[in-house]
Amino acid sequence: MTFDDARIILGLGHQPHNESELRAAYLRAIRLTHPDLHARTSATEESTLVVTAYALLSARLAEGAQPADRLEAESPAAPPSSVPPAPSSETTSIVLIADDTIEVGAPMDEVFSLLLEAGHNCGEITFLDRSGAVMQILISFVDQPICQLVVDLQGRAARGTTEIFCTIESLDDAEPPAIARVAKFVADQMAELVALNST
Repeated sequence: MTFDDARIILGLGHQPHNESELRAAYLRAIRLTHPDLHARTSATEESTLVVTAYALLSARLAEGAQPADRLEAESPAAPPSSVPPAPSSETTSIVLIADDTIEVGAPMDEVFSLLLEAGHNCGEITFLDRSGAVMQILISFVDQPICQLVVDLQGRAARGTTEIFCTIESLDDAEPPAIARVAKFVADQMAELVALNST
């Protein structure tokens, strides 16, 4: 996919865009294509193109570079040959330190692997950037709109912990659930996995 293709898919012009404009364009496009919201047979393919276009443009913005109009997308990085072991319950604390922030007592690569497994239990992972430590999860709670949960990890080497910052946006006009409830749900899912892995 070229950068021009990605801009067209997200409905963006040729001017440079910041992350908030790009994210808004992504959310508009995913609302129009997601198979959970539309019964068209092409919805899954259209949604995949939207996610790919967003990932391409977002990665280029994160690098601080202006995408060349016809530059081809790089292949995604190959996954590591071995996945770090999941943290054990004897050494890992999982604590809510703010309404939108979870602190995990483990290195970032281990926490990312644990969060990846928890993300599959929470919903459908629609975007994953291991190098940028960002994950997006399509998630729905009972009597709540379908939402996009974005989690961003930051290691705290001095403390030997990793912080997970959570944001949630509704894919329709309804209000998303409170972020504190969502962060607690994610933390609970992670704690259950840690407990299972240690037995």
